[in-house]
Amino acid sequence: MPSAHYWVSLIIMTYFVSTIKCQETTCGHVPTPDNGYRFNEPTYEVGTFIVFRCNEGYERTGLPKLLCRSDGQWNPETAPTCTIRDCGEFGEVLNGETFQDNTFVERNKYGSVVEVTCYNGYVLNGNSEVKCQSNGQWEDKPTCLQTTCAPYPGLNDSRCILKTRYSNFRLFMVCRNDDIVSGTKVGSRYSQCDNHEWNNLDMACICNCKIPEFPPNTIEVKNLDENRFLSHGQILDYSCSVDTIKTISKDQSIICENGNSMIQSPNKEDIVLSLFNQAFNETELCNTVDKNGDKRTSNLGHNSGCSIVTDLILLLFVSFVLIAI
Repeated sequence: MPSAHYWVSLIIMTYFVSTIKCQETTCGHVPTPDNGYRFNEPTYEVGTFIVFRCNEGYERTGLPKLLCRSDGQWNPETAPTCTIRDCGEFGEVLNGETFQDNTFVERNKYGSVVEVTCYNGYVLNGNSEVKCQSNGQWEDKPTCLQTTCAPYPGLNDSRCILKTRYSNFRLFMVCRNDDIVSGTKVGSRYSQCDNHEWNNLDMACICNCKIPEFPPNTIEVKNLDENRFLSHGQILDYSCSVDTIKTISKDQSIICENGNSMIQSPNKEDIVLSLFNQAFNETELCNTVDKNGDKRTSNLGHNSGCSIVTDLILLLFVSFVLIAI
């Protein structure tokens, strides 16, 4: 018969065996690198991978895949880093000038743009704007070719010109058409330099007007293209939501004139609107109406006669106080 010591040992062993539990080993969270992203959805289980990739225009340093080891550690221990690509110095353009605006993008980095213009007596052959691409290479560099004709009008002034090509004394022009700038080609297909003169001067790229997005349920615009451009010469066809009315009067309209949105009034000077720039406020098109049906505010610079009289009274009062002193 087993002794008491045997039974006590058996009970203790049974207790400890029943309390032993096995937990699955997992790896911890790995921060996503700046300017990068996780390519897969990791489970953090042993033997699985987490894969990182860099955003377009950024170059990876380090291994893209991390393995979760049986000890709960990643191999390698850290995620890769992502560095913006550098296209290097653009260099000079013979018989031309270059300009690079580095207000928003670091010089020669991905997304930076070099603007090229030619000296008098030369015409641009290629793109007027050259971009640093996501692969770290500049787009094709244009050249400045000599011509016996005077500078073609508007060639270096319009931001809507994508590129020009000069071949066999003929000047061709291509307009920009993207989600930032849109141009419409007008005039002749090309202009030819004959006896030191262009045979026509009507070729041009006319800018369309970019109309920004409006908050939901505020303003409905009916005549924009897929990139929200209002064509040159067109009048903005829009309507205001319930409880709002148009800020412009019935005899006024908003028209696109070569990239500028303008309030057009009969027999009056047109007013160029800045509201279609990035600092746009939708109340400049539609005003809220109070319960009495009157406008609450107007952001187009129209002051009521009452407010003008009030200002005059206040000015006179201040003047009397100053004289008395």
